[in-house]
Amino acid sequence: MNNGAALVDLLARGELVLTEGSVYELLRRDERIRFDPHIAHAGLIYDSSSRDVLAKVHRQYIEIAARHRLPLVAFADTWRASAERIAASVFHGQAVNRDNVEFLRAVASGTQARVFIGALTGPRGDAYRPPEAPTAEEAMRYHSFQIDELAASGVDLIVAATMPAFREAKAVAHLLARSRVPSMVSFVVRPEGTLLDGKPLGDAIREIDDATDRALLGYSINCVHPDVALQALLHLPSALRARVLAFQGNTSSLSPEEVDGLPHVDSMDAQPFAAAVGTLLGGTGIRMVGGCCGTDGSHIDALACVLTL
Repeated sequence: MNNGAALVDLLARGELVLTEGSVYELLRRDERIRFDPHIAHAGLIYDSSSRDVLAKVHRQYIEIAARHRLPLVAFADTWRASAERIAASVFHGQAVNRDNVEFLRAVASGTQARVFIGALTGPRGDAYRPPEAPTAEEAMRYHSFQIDELAASGVDLIVAATMPAFREAKAVAHLLARSRVPSMVSFVVRPEGTLLDGKPLGDAIREIDDATDRALLGYSINCVHPDVALQALLHLPSALRARVLAFQGNTSSLSPEEVDGLPHVDSMDAQPFAAAVGTLLGGTGIRMVGGCCGTDGSHIDALACVLTL
């Protein structure tokens, strides 16, 4: 059984799986680090000092999983590494996606934790601004190269993260289904149970499942507070709610419009965050959990304690 199939099996058996906390947002505010304006933190592996800082962030999450004896999905830092963005960056000509996967694989090697190597793709536009989403045809062109690269790199899971608009998410889902790698589409949602573009979450799941013959492993919610995710999921019938398998939470309870452009991270302490995620787990079929903006090692450690109660 390969690692991707093993992850699928774990989730099918209802096992709890940990994911990392924030990497992008954590490092974006680190004065030692300079993100590329096009591919963000995907370029950090090409600078020795930044590479060491990035490795340290991933390693702390791996060590937390090892200490609590939980399986972990670690994600390569490819969220902004599309062909279009790579071509515009100083790293054009580099195998940015494959290099980031190999970097993370090396960081995870030799650990006592059971680590699955995931990779991210993100929206073409701003994750909080649905009008910036491309048309379906544009999205197919935009995402195709990166998803093919990630699939060829042998990752265990691909997640299209922080998708604000249905038209882009559906196009990406077709590409993910074609890749034959275990995959999820992850949405930013509102408490009333819609995507940011107003599409009902249940309709989005149903339509993508119908269009792809349920080829996706499932769905995820990320970059919202756990209370928001729970409210959104309670709008779904149980059969559709069961298709949402993962959650990576934002520590802010503010709306995306309120969070967007804040000069500081609106955070909350680790223990209340972990307790809120525990409540979410109790009311849904989510089995893979971690953090997004505002989280760090303390939040993931507290969350691991909740998972092992």
